[in-house]
Amino acid sequence: FFFGELLLLHGTMPKGIPAPGPWDLPGDVAHLDNEGLAEGESIWVRLATIVRARRLDLRLLMDAHDNHNRGMVDINTFQRSLCYALGEQWNELSCTSAEFAELTQNYLTRVPKKRGDPIPMVLWQQFTVHVQKLADQVGEGGAGNY
Repeated sequence: FFFGELLLLHGTMPKGIPAPGPWDLPGDVAHLDNEGLAEGESIWVRLATIVRARRLDLRLLMDAHDNHNRGMVDINTFQRSLCYALGEQWNELSCTSAEFAELTQNYLTRVPKKRGDPIPMVLWQQFTVHVQKLADQVGEGGAGNY
């Protein structure tokens, strides 16, 4: 059997493997674990390494999701935009929910304090400039510098 047939037959995940939730990121799902570029490094180094290795221009790729040209998008659109920009490398990045929060914490326009507060917006242009600067520094040799 392949995994899809198993899922159809039993209707659930195999025993011992919890079903991923709708908001789980690839790093949160244990059976998606893989060996990627800069494995074991911080999320910033892994992201910068992928951007450099794949020669991605994040600003250009993420711009398509800013429909109003404000330089900021809601956090869900930002996550989707980053996922689309990285393509197949999104799973290789293995970003957990905690790491995603670390990526966005300095670029949030506001942080919801209580239930019913507006959804946070992410300053995506500043984020992409920062990541591109990190990607330019990565891979120039040295210990731990991929």
